[in-house]
Amino acid sequence: MASEIGKPLPKGQARAIFRRAMLEGSCVWTTHVRQQMKERGVDNNDLLALARIGLVLNSPEPHPVTGEWTYRMESKSPEVKVVFTVLSESRIRLLTVIAD
Repeated sequence: MASEIGKPLPKGQARAIFRRAMLEGSCVWTTHVRQQMKERGVDNNDLLALARIGLVLNSPEPHPVTGEWTYRMESKSPEVKVVFTVLSESRIRLLTVIAD
């Protein structure tokens, strides 16, 4: 599925879309993310907490395969990072979960 968003978004806008999509359940969950969550002891509540308090600290980067802009949302408590793409103004795709 290609993104409707062709240009990189400001970090604050990407964060707002992540938050809205997570809280409204408008996410595409890849098999890879589900597997990583299980392996790393991350659950849906951790990702909802991340949506509420996390920040996008780094500039977006193009995905090496799809070329879509990827963003990394992270927080200190819980110590979770999620790499995601913005599919539209209200929908995201979760790509990777990292737990420190």
